[in-house]
Amino acid sequence: MKKRFLKPFAAAVAGAWLGIVGLLTFVFPASNRYSGRVVAISEGARIIVLRRGLPRSLRLAEIDLPEMGHLRAPDARTFAKRLALGRDVDVEEARLADGSLEAYVTLPGGRSLSAELVRAGFAWPSARRAGRLASSLAALEMRAMANRRGVWAGPGTPPPDRDAQAGEAGMPALDGN
Repeated sequence: MKKRFLKPFAAAVAGAWLGIVGLLTFVFPASNRYSGRVVAISEGARIIVLRRGLPRSLRLAEIDLPEMGHLRAPDARTFAKRLALGRDVDVEEARLADGSLEAYVTLPGGRSLSAELVRAGFAWPSARRAGRLASSLAALEMRAMANRRGVWAGPGTPPPDRDAQAGEAGMPALDGN
């Protein structure tokens, strides 16, 4: 009599366990956490981190930086180097729905590299890659704009991709034209 009830019970427990694991995998997508040393700051929002002696090129999570040709691009890159270059950082890689990787980089002391760049006005929240930092990055961006820091320091220097996005959506550009 016990065997007859044991098999359905075991099947129900196994099914429930697989359902919970499946749900958690969907809600909390696979990520990869590790520590590494920042060895380069590339153009745009990319850094190179050594992981077990091998370089990994990573896009910083949820932000965009000025590209080459933008007035503040050299300043943004210099500031990013000052914050992270040569430092040991904690990295959490997350795979996006489109298959690309982005990295949440935590500096010594627990500060987010993405947030620090936005706070200084040398980066802005990505309109295409919003995630768990979106609300705090938006608040930091508003403060940087109000205090005219980084890309917001000079007149007529809006982030170039915001202009392009506004034009594509049929909205007016940030410079008022």
